[in-house]
Amino acid sequence: MALSVEHEDKYAPRKTGLYNAIVTKYNGRDSKDIDQMWYWDERDHTLRNYGHSESDAVLFEGFNKNLVIYRNLGRDSQKFTFNSNTHMLRNDHTKRAMSIEWAALKAGANVVTKEVDDNYDGAGVNWSLEYCN
Repeated sequence: MALSVEHEDKYAPRKTGLYNAIVTKYNGRDSKDIDQMWYWDERDHTLRNYGHSESDAVLFEGFNKNLVIYRNLGRDSQKFTFNSNTHMLRNDHTKRAMSIEWAALKAGANVVTKEVDDNYDGAGVNWSLEYCN
């Protein structure tokens, strides 16, 4: 499974600039699916999606713990760090880790955050990075 983002606005046909982060089938390193391609900006700790690179949209942890992309407001809830030792992508402020809910796992399922400690080694919290060709 891969972290992706919906390409249609969450409130379409309105244009709010809010897009759900979702789980999709991983298309491999040679895929041209830019909605599965992300990059991390170390200057401001934002995670950005290539599929929405025309905007200033970044990953955003909502109050309900759902992950979406939305315009960069410089908020704490938009700052993330990947730990290459634990393989967790965590919000710098809330310390919650990006996760998927196995009970609801299917293509298009929302990506959420969950409370974990640094020693947690649970499925759905540990991510592996694949560098695109």
